[in-house]
Formats: sequence, C-alpha cells, structure tokens
Amino acid sequence: MTGVSSGQTITSLGPVTSSSTNGTMTAIDSAGSAYGWGYNNFGQTGVGTTTTPIKVPTKLTALAGKTIKQIATGLLHTVALDSTGKVYAWGDNSSAGQLGNGTTISSLTPVAVTGGALAGKTITAVAAGFFHTLALDSTGKVYAWGDGVYGQLGNSNSVQQNSPVAVTTTGALSGKTIVAIAAGGRMSMALDSNGQLYTWGQNGSGEVGDGTTTTRNAPVAVSTTGLLSGKNITAISSAYSKSMALDSNGRVYAWGSNAYGQLGDGTTTDRSSPTLVTGLSGITITGISSSATHSLAIDNTGKAYAWGLNTSGQLGDGTTTNRLSPVLVTNP
Repeated sequence: MTGVSSGQTITSLGPVTSSSTNGTMTAIDSAGSAYGWGYNNFGQTGVGTTTTPIKVPTKLTALAGKTIKQIATGLLHTVALDSTGKVYAWGDNSSAGQLGNGTTISSLTPVAVTGGALAGKTITAVAAGFFHTLALDSTGKVYAWGDGVYGQLGNSNSVQQNSPVAVTTTGALSGKTIVAIAAGGRMSMALDSNGQLYTWGQNGSGEVGDGTTTTRNAPVAVSTTGLLSGKNITAISSAYSKSMALDSNGRVYAWGSNAYGQLGDGTTTDRSSPTLVTGLSGITITGISSSATHSLAIDNTGKAYAWGLNTSGQLGDGTTTNRLSPVLVTNP
C-alpha cells in the first residue's frame, strides 16, 4: 500500500460487485481518507483521470476534509458515505444514472448525491450493484437510483432513475426498520431489525429467494417456511445471481445460481430458496463475502473457508479444483 499516507493504516476495503471485466479496488484508512486503484476507464477509482490501470493506491483528493466511513464499487462506478451522513459517487453515469445527481453525465471525481428522495436524509449505509446504487437512512428507510430494468430499485416499476427514489414500503417493508443493505449485480437485499430478510430485482436463478424465479420490482420476504424459519439473520452478502446470509448461531445460507458449487450445499443445483452451506458443522462463522462464482467465510478463530469456482486458484486451498462445499483456505 505504497500510496497510503505515512502513519495511517487501512481499516476497510470496499466491496466490489464482481465481474470478469472489472478490477477496481477502494480502501479507507484510519484517518477516514479514501483511496482507489485498478481498472479506471470511466474514472471509477476517483483519482480524476481515465488513466488505466491505476497501479498503486491513490488518495482521493476531491474528498479532502471528509471523513469517509464506507465505500463500495459497482461495475463502473463507486459510492462513498462520510461521517455526516452525506453520499458521494463517481465514475460511469451514462449507463443508467447510477451516480444519482440527476444527470447521465459521468464524473472523474466524487459528486454529492443530495437530491431526490435523499434531500434532508442522514444516510448510514450505501451499496453498489452493477448499474444501481442503494442507501439506508438513519430511520431505517432504503433509497435507490440508477438502472431499474429488473426492478432492482424496488420502487414498484422497472424505470431508470437518475436521482434517488424511495424503495416502496407499502408491501413487505411496511412497518419494518431496515438495519443493513446489500446490492448484487441486478438485485438488492435488506435486513430488518428483527433479523428478517427482504430482496427484489433480477431473479432468473432464484437469487431473490422467495421460492420463484420471477423478477420482483418491489421488496418481497425471503422464504422463511424452510431453513430460515425462526432464524435471526445478522449479516447479508450478494453478488450477481447469488445471495448469502449468516444467522446468529454462525450458520451460513445461500441461494441462487450454483453452476460451480458456489452455494456450498454439495451440489451444482440452482436454489430459489435458502439452502444450508454444508461442511461447517461445529464451526461458528462470523463473516461472509460473496462473488458471482465463489464464496468466502471467516470463523470466530480467524480461519477462512471458500467454495465454488477455483480454476484460477481463487479458493486458496492449493488446488485449482472447484469445490461444492467449503474448504479451509491454507496459509502461504
């Protein structure tokens, strides 16, 4: 991390909406400064150019004076949240208005997202899909903007929005207080204060988790008639065509596309309702992370596990063999 300011340490890395074509990375240091590097053809690193790649972590000078708390990268855009609850976005905006500033003009540096339904709101979390963005406010309400063709904005239609709109609360989210959000490629997730899950958007592989493969343009509850019945969900993660959840007992569930075993249930069968990740009996998982084709988990002792596609050795078990259930990530 040669570009990090002297005396600072990295405290978080921004999640990436995975694709074979993107490779943009972001980070936040202990002083709240943001950094970007990697793929940058639309200025999504935020360093002010379209030079690509950016080969070392570079501080985002346009955010000087802001204390950044969270950062996330979509396919070609990035979104960040500061300590005052303000949202900033940069990169591609021509695809779907995913920067949320009321235009479709791309930006090489961060622009404030303050209009539309976000006016006067204090934001506590952000997430980025391929071409859409989510935000959660201090009252537990969710907002979205950008590409809406698959209903991933959750406002009961499938229309692109260049400024933030409120995710509908007249259905499954009525009376619910949302505490966490996640964005997959073309779908969205929300977790409420009672540990219940809601999803919306693209559902061709069952990634919405309501037992169907029907696209949803408003939030629906993830099926609780099966494995999630009575479970208290504490963490969520989403990727293109796949979703994951962690419960309060340290068990992991997954649903959606499973061509490479990325659901971890010992099969390659797609699931439209949550299935238990097998092979973790007696292990208490405390964190999860998801890509489209493989999955990761960490336990309460600091050990890491991976499963799914492994043709490039991405599972870290010393092989290039795909795994249908979790394997231990080995030390170098």
